Amino acid sequence: AAQLEEKQKAEKSVKMNGNENKEGEKTASQEKGSQTNSSWKPIGTVQGAKPEMKFKEGTVDWSEMKKAISYAVDVPESQLIFDFIGNNGDNKAYGNVRDKQSNKKYKVDIDWVENQGWKPASVQVLK
Repeated sequence: AAQLEEKQKAEKSVKMNGNENKEGEKTASQEKGSQTNSSWKPIGTVQGAKPEMKFKEGTVDWSEMKKAISYAVDVPESQLIFDFIGNNGDNKAYGNVRDKQSNKKYKVDIDWVENQGWKPASVQVLK
């Protein structure tokens, strides 16, 4: 799994053509202020090696994506409003969410880890 992650990071770097400021940012303007956390772990899965990539409420994949997004912002799912969850590339997704209590808005990028589930990649606080 570690070798696969390193390979994906290398491929990601090539695709970015040197535009990245730090790991996890697509371009300086697109992901300004996004934060990563090296202690984030995959949330676990019942899906197996690959995610269904079904962006539909009620599916296992949707439920697991919501769980990973909630974990990334450290706010219970029940306290979040999920404005959008969408495709962000091959085995990648993102969600735009709002905290019902603090009114903070977040964009959360999540990546799939084979057989381990969705793992937060970055969190950006939106204005």
